[in-house]
Amino acid sequence: MKETIEIKYITDDMYYTNKQISNSHIVYSNISNTAVQDTAKLHSLKFCVSGIEIYRINGYEKILKPGEFILVNPEQNFEIIADKKNTEGICLFFENTFEHNISDTVFENKKYNISENKLLMDNIIYIKDNVVRNRLEKTTINFNSFLELLTDDNKVLKHSLTGLEMKNSNLSSDLAYRLMKVKEFIDNNYYENLEIDQLADLCFTSKFHFLRMYKKMFRISPYSYILELKLNESRKLLKDHNTIEVAQKLNFTDRSAFSNRFKRRYKENPREYRNKMK
Repeated sequence: MKETIEIKYITDDMYYTNKQISNSHIVYSNISNTAVQDTAKLHSLKFCVSGIEIYRINGYEKILKPGEFILVNPEQNFEIIADKKNTEGICLFFENTFEHNISDTVFENKKYNISENKLLMDNIIYIKDNVVRNRLEKTTINFNSFLELLTDDNKVLKHSLTGLEMKNSNLSSDLAYRLMKVKEFIDNNYYENLEIDQLADLCFTSKFHFLRMYKKMFRISPYSYILELKLNESRKLLKDHNTIEVAQKLNFTDRSAFSNRFKRRYKENPREYRNKMK
């Protein structure tokens, strides 16, 4: 389904904030020596046509050369810097449409080369050669085709939050993505002695905010989640290891702490469980 898309043109003297972009737009920029800070309102694709564009997103810097693009999620804080004259860029802003709901999509903020996706490259070239060159104010194209190309490409799509193991989706896409990354880190490292301060740093938020948002999203505290993973794993380890060895492997403070937690959870102590498994 084709829709009418507005095109905005910006220079060093004019910048449209993301708050001014309330629906699907194409923005063409030709700027130099400019640094602008903003907060994303919609999902967007930012493509470098010429020169060098520098994006800092949530503290991470991405340097785009011609032919490269990044994807930005709603509510992400970013800074754009043009460090050469005649730096050209094309930005596509995506709103939710009847055909394609993108509200629960979370993109990785990596940079990608447009040549890796021929269909996407053809669409960008069309915009550059036909829309921008002719300085059109509006164009009628199938904007959903961009979304389909992006969300079908595993190289650029990280997660669709729909269906993931979370209990509350009333969070910003950026925060939900960071919390999912922390949960993924816990899943891969729960053998270690994980500290909440360390996990909060991974989420780029304060300890208090992290604890509150993690429980809001998963309906379990990070403390309880880590303990649950350790106790589940301990039942597997007890088949081949004694209580002291299991406590050491899973970084419990001592055998007594492990045994107390195990008995509280499974209504029997580790020795009783191990004897049953023999």
